[in-house]
Amino acid sequence: MIFKRMRIGNAGWIFLLVAGSVTTVVLFFYGAYVWTVVLALCMLWCIFTYNRYLNAIRTEMDHFMESLRYKDFTRHFDETSVPLERRWLREYFNQVNGMFRDMSKDRETQFIHLKTIFEMVDTGILSYEVESGKVLWMNEAFKQMIDLPYLRSVHALSKKHPAFYDELIHLASWTKRVFDLEQDASSQKILLSSRLFESNGQRYKLVAMQNISGELGDEAAKAWQKLLRVLTHEIMNSVAPISSLSEVLKERLTTASVPPGSELIGDLLAGIDTIKNRSEGLLRFTETYRHMSRITTVNKTTIQVSNLFEHVQTLFIPTLEKMGIELEVVLNDPLLSIAADEPLLQQVLINLVLNATDAVHHNPNPCITLIAEEVKEKVWLRVRDNGKGMEPKVLDHIFVPFFTTKKNGTGVGLSVSKHILLLHKAQIQVKTVVSEGTEFVLIFDGVE
Repeated sequence: MIFKRMRIGNAGWIFLLVAGSVTTVVLFFYGAYVWTVVLALCMLWCIFTYNRYLNAIRTEMDHFMESLRYKDFTRHFDETSVPLERRWLREYFNQVNGMFRDMSKDRETQFIHLKTIFEMVDTGILSYEVESGKVLWMNEAFKQMIDLPYLRSVHALSKKHPAFYDELIHLASWTKRVFDLEQDASSQKILLSSRLFESNGQRYKLVAMQNISGELGDEAAKAWQKLLRVLTHEIMNSVAPISSLSEVLKERLTTASVPPGSELIGDLLAGIDTIKNRSEGLLRFTETYRHMSRITTVNKTTIQVSNLFEHVQTLFIPTLEKMGIELEVVLNDPLLSIAADEPLLQQVLINLVLNATDAVHHNPNPCITLIAEEVKEKVWLRVRDNGKGMEPKVLDHIFVPFFTTKKNGTGVGLSVSKHILLLHKAQIQVKTVVSEGTEFVLIFDGVE
């Protein structure tokens, strides 16, 4: 529309100039020199006016193009301060700027919505230039996972998380990889995935990072529950008849007509008693853990960590004093609270303290420490000992049911403890150094 109006205006000026020129020549040949001079002056005035009009249009266009170049769509062209022949042009400029403003607002609104969505999700998202490593954007979840409030270049990750940086840089497009991210003496399993794309000749990489420790833990807990149910069912079905049979055999032997004091009868009765006692003990054992495997829900209440530690301390102090083991409690905030099933959590702490007692038993200065602190809006409960520590090959199996390194151990304490923590949507992690000690960490959401 603007070019059509400009063409019409230019055509009018050209027609006027051509007509004036022809008329001036005709008047000159007819000898009307006065009118020729007057018309020639009018033509000069028209040429000057037309040139000024073109310069004004060019200036207006320059100003408009400048606003476009700098994306200054807030600029307003005053329509009342220019002559009528240029007013329509400024109206058009204002309309175009208005359209760009609306488009810019729509894009900004969409960007804010998209950014808000990305900030709300638990998946960490990072976008950066492949060539330079310049970080374009990362959401809050990614910052928390890598424990960095700001990241200008992805290459800066090589200092704090070298293994993670190497994995991220070499992660191919459209692939997924599970990675153990070490953070604050703890470890979390994350699922990494990436996409490569190009824009304006520049290559970019988009990385998504999701903490899957909880999902894996839920699946593991369900698997262990099924396993325990199957084991307890099969064991009880097999042992119960043996116990009954031993009782029947004992009754028949005691009532049989055999000379009293026979050594054979005594040996048989002793053997049957042993079978009966061991069978009943095994039945009690499997019955206990059958009930534990049925724990599928927790009754959460708000409990103070100080009361929780006091209960454990009261329970163990007499035994530990006799063994010469020091039990230390470190609690900076007496009002620190968590939402948990108190009886179940007490059982977890009892299991961990019992394991620590066994670990420090031969230490010349045995010490067990209970620590509670708030770390990044999480409550960390630590059970630390200065015992013998664990070998890496042992550490990989400590949460496996029935795995134990103790002579008289059952191998179920830690697996049940992990099961209880998973039901709380909490984490249990372990850090150990051979000949220096072990630390178990229970991580809960804090209570506001």
